[in-house]
Amino acid sequence: MAIYHFAVKVISRNSSKSAVASAAYRSGDKLTDERQSVTFDYHKKEVAYSEIVLPKNAPVEYANRATLWNAVEKIEKQANAMTAREWEVAIPNELNLEQSKYLVKNFAQSLADEGICVDCNIHWKSGNHHAHILGTTRPLKKDGTWGTKERKGYALDKDGNKIPLIDETTGKQKVRVRPGKGVEKLWLRETIEVNNWNTKEKLLEWRKRWADMVNSALAKAKIADRVDYRSNKDRGLLDQPTIHEGFRARQIEMQGGVSERCEINRCIKRRNAELHEILQQLAVQQAELDKILQEEREHDERIRKFLERRAAFRATGADAERIRLSTGGESSIPAGNSGRSDDSYDTTAREIADRERQINKIIERREREAAEARRQREEAERRKRESEEAERRARAEAQKRAEDERRCYSWSEPPDRGFSR
Repeated sequence: MAIYHFAVKVISRNSSKSAVASAAYRSGDKLTDERQSVTFDYHKKEVAYSEIVLPKNAPVEYANRATLWNAVEKIEKQANAMTAREWEVAIPNELNLEQSKYLVKNFAQSLADEGICVDCNIHWKSGNHHAHILGTTRPLKKDGTWGTKERKGYALDKDGNKIPLIDETTGKQKVRVRPGKGVEKLWLRETIEVNNWNTKEKLLEWRKRWADMVNSALAKAKIADRVDYRSNKDRGLLDQPTIHEGFRARQIEMQGGVSERCEINRCIKRRNAELHEILQQLAVQQAELDKILQEEREHDERIRKFLERRAAFRATGADAERIRLSTGGESSIPAGNSGRSDDSYDTTAREIADRERQINKIIERREREAAEARRQREEAERRKRESEEAERRARAEAQKRAEDERRCYSWSEPPDRGFSR
């Protein structure tokens, strides 16, 4: 089935990473970082597609990978600057290479339409098709020059008013004296980003956009599978998500070793399978309970109709006896019984009594059936409670094991490496 993987991370000098080196690795290209005077040469057979996608106002020379990323490194002055952002996405194995190229380029173009210079690359590994999409973190101005990432502005309260900068020693608003301008009050200032590229809301928007594009590509390829960008929790699923294994963990497994991360994922999958089994048992028992309740409702409806009919027969018998007594046993015949003798009234009364006895027997049998149905319902409810308790214990145990595993293990991602499913 189609797998959804969408991870966004930043390339930062704070972690000793270079945008030029990152671009060289992901594109399988040879690039020289002019700032460091270092050449990075990564030739990869797995890179099946590589292209630069630019905004409309970008300089044409940025279509060259080396020119683009060296320009990025040049404009960033801070030692901890974020030089690039990476979107790491899984491509459904059900799509062929041409369909995958179209999908990745469409997503890259949507980012370029937001003002991001994009460097997209597809790694076509067997059973692990994915793309590394690098984008600039600094926007371009209309003239094609680099803009600012952030600016300083006044912090505002909930009513939109400026917030005074308070002196902790006096508890009053700070002031300063400026030559020629007199005393000036000071106000709290804050850093304001010029776009929303670093917000959680934007991340969720990108995640949904990729999922929508993947599903559209699957539909065009006449593939029934679909992906969902939401987490298991948001989708109402009880499955514990697996952790990211990474390049090194899979390499250990391929060499015959046992990776801790891969082993954790195997444990998670076993626990999820146990949980699915419990949920399946619970669904079966719920279906049994629903069936018993439906039969009980039908039984109650039949009893109600029998009681109505018995009451009607009793009323008919009482009317016949009352008419016979009022005539003194004469042969006068009540309306609706033309042509019937006194003996016929006795026969009718006996028939009514027989019918009443039959109805009573039926009612007794139905009551026995109702009692049995109640017993079965109580048994089904008991089994359901036991399954729910087993499910609760399984979830609590899985959560505890997951917390223990997180406390026991701590990993760091390998620099500039791909990902594995």
